[in-house]
Amino acid sequence: MKTLNEVFTEKQVEEVSDKILKSTIGKIKTELSDNFYNEMSSFINDYYNNISDTIHENIIKEITEEFVTDPKEYKFLKLRQKLFNENKELLIGILTDEAIEKIVETVIWQHTDKNYYFNWKWTDAIVRIIGENWHKFKDDEKINNGLLHQIEQLKSQISHLQSKLIRKA
Repeated sequence: MKTLNEVFTEKQVEEVSDKILKSTIGKIKTELSDNFYNEMSSFINDYYNNISDTIHENIIKEITEEFVTDPKEYKFLKLRQKLFNENKELLIGILTDEAIEKIVETVIWQHTDKNYYFNWKWTDAIVRIIGENWHKFKDDEKINNGLLHQIEQLKSQISHLQSKLIRKA
C-alpha cells in the first residue's frame, strides 16, 4: 500500500471518501424527495381545488336549472325549505301585502259596479275616505298630476259639448 504523506493510507482515504459520498448521496436523495413531495403536493392541491370548484359550479348550475324547471320536485324539498326559512319574513310581508291589495281591489271593483244595487254607498264611502284623508294625498305629485289631468279632460269635454250646443242653437 502506498501512503500519502504518511498521514493517510490509500485505504483510509477510500473509506473516508465512501462515507462522505454515501452521506452526501443520502442527503441529496432526502433533499430531492422532499422537494419532489412538496412540489407534487402543491400541484395536486391546486389541481384538486380547481377541479373541485369546477365540479361545484357545474352541480350548482345543474341544480339551479332543474329547480327552476320543476321546483316542486321532491328532491328539492330541503332547498325549498331552506330558501323559505331564510327569507320567511320578507316573503310573508310581500305575499300578505299583495293578497290584501288584490282582495281590497277586487272588493272595491265588485261593489262599485253599476250592477251592484248598493254601489252608491261604496262610491260615497270612497269619496268620504279621500276627503277625510286629503291631507295625506294633497302633496303627492302623482295624485295631483292625475287629478289635474282629469280636470283638464273634463274642461275639454265641457267646452266641446258647449260648442255643439251653440252650433245646434
